[in-house]
Amino acid sequence: MKKNLFVILLAAATLICGCQSGISYKIKGNVNDIGEIVYLTEENVVLDSFQVDTGVFTYKGTVEKPSIFAL
Repeated sequence: MKKNLFVILLAAATLICGCQSGISYKIKGNVNDIGEIVYLTEENVVLDSFQVDTGVFTYKGTVEKPSIFAL
């Protein structure tokens, strides 16, 4: 009985964790000799842009699945 309850609770926890609406990320960096705007791209498609102040930036967002992006 205890084993069955453990399996049911484990399955429920897995389903709840799997229903999240995306993976959050945070990019922090320091850059020199770059323009004031940085672009976030995926396969040469611009997804977003953000302002760089004094060479320091922080960018947060969410994605549906892991992927390769470029700045």
